[in-house]
Amino acid sequence: MCNREQQPVVENTEISKDILQLYDELTEFYDRCSFLCDAFASIVANHEYVDENTINGFSCYSNWLKQQVGDIKAKLKHIHESSRNERR
Repeated sequence: MCNREQQPVVENTEISKDILQLYDELTEFYDRCSFLCDAFASIVANHEYVDENTINGFSCYSNWLKQQVGDIKAKLKHIHESSRNERR
């Protein structure tokens, strides 16, 4: 009976670690998105200076953003599934 009571604590610790790691990743992602949005706004405000390199940069960062959001979605799904399995 004692082992049954201790097991959820270990699982909760793993989920807590996953959530903390995801929080750190989201914080970094937020900082980068904030910088990127400011850069995009500046470029749009000065649109006469948009060159081929800038356009390529937009494309690269757009793909990066989509990849990051997909990774975060997958991590959240993993945490959710771990949480559901823990309750069973």
